[in-house]
Amino acid sequence: MDLNTALTVVIVLAAVVWLGIRQTTWAPVSRTRVWRSPILLLAIGLVLIVSTGEADDLLTGRSLGAVLVELLLGAAVGAAIGMIAHLRPVTRASLDAYATRRRPNDEPPTFEARNGAWGLVLWLAMIAARVAIGFAFAAAGITGPAAPGTILLLFGVNRLVRTAVILARAGALRARPAVGTAAHGDRGAE
Repeated sequence: MDLNTALTVVIVLAAVVWLGIRQTTWAPVSRTRVWRSPILLLAIGLVLIVSTGEADDLLTGRSLGAVLVELLLGAAVGAAIGMIAHLRPVTRASLDAYATRRRPNDEPPTFEARNGAWGLVLWLAMIAARVAIGFAFAAAGITGPAAPGTILLLFGVNRLVRTAVILARAGALRARPAVGTAAHGDRGAE
């Protein structure tokens, strides 16, 4: 294993661990910040694809089709995770923590979200499905999707769709008229 391959493996494993932890922790839903991690994952994936020469393998019809199947899987799981994610009104502690790292143009959040245990299960199932699909593609002689850059693209698309669904749900909750303490009575509000 050369240094480039080892570095790529470390980057992908770090993304798996980081995203796994993020599945079960509350995070502020701020329209100005939530796009950062999906865009970062997509950018790193594209950089890996270009810098490691994976692009040549991906530009064949079969490989491109296989990658599209993976990205559709990531989008579908992202939508499902976004739908089951728990939303709650932002807590004072979260607002205080957010204020210490916010940038001048950042919009203060009104909600927090976390995917919870079922979100983590779905996310891990997506990874397992991705591995199984990778083996099936490899058995069929399609090697492009096995590239580490495509794994990060899968994670990026997954987070991008999840984020869009959560923002849509938060917007719908904001539009609801407040009624007592159940003003934001979304599933899982704690």
